[in-house]
Amino acid sequence: MRPIKIGKKAVSEMIAYVLLIVIAMSLSILVYAWLKGYIFKPEKICPDGVSLTIENIVCDTTTNPKTITLILRNNGLFDIEGFTARVKEDATKPAGYYLKLNDDRAINFDIQLEPNKNSQITFNYPKKIIAGTETPLTQIQKIEIQPIVIDEKSTILCENTYSQSVSNC
Repeated sequence: MRPIKIGKKAVSEMIAYVLLIVIAMSLSILVYAWLKGYIFKPEKICPDGVSLTIENIVCDTTTNPKTITLILRNNGLFDIEGFTARVKEDATKPAGYYLKLNDDRAINFDIQLEPNKNSQITFNYPKKIIAGTETPLTQIQKIEIQPIVIDEKSTILCENTYSQSVSNC
């Protein structure tokens, strides 16, 4: 007669459960580490002390096309690489038209605008498209600018927007 082996099957089931738990925990740690690299990247924010303001606005409606000249001042503590500018025909509406140079919405200074320095840039009036036809804006009531800085080789569009009402454009 064969001797009866009591509990041998139970031991192999326990080893299977332990292995199952170890494999499941290992996989969950690997998935967490992989997702952490994709999801939890720190948001790039503009440093405190970045400030770009409009010193003066000159509108020339006698030329064809009409032009608008902005004199900007860096009132902040850091160099500013560029900015975006948006103009509005109706100051109460949130939408506007971007001022562009070379079909690019972001305007870069030739050299960085240092703190307490001014820069002058001239634009043609932006055009709006109505029913497939491009027409220049008839008036400008408000101008908004947002500074752009470069930090560790990445471009950051700052959230602090400066806006100014315009009366003679």
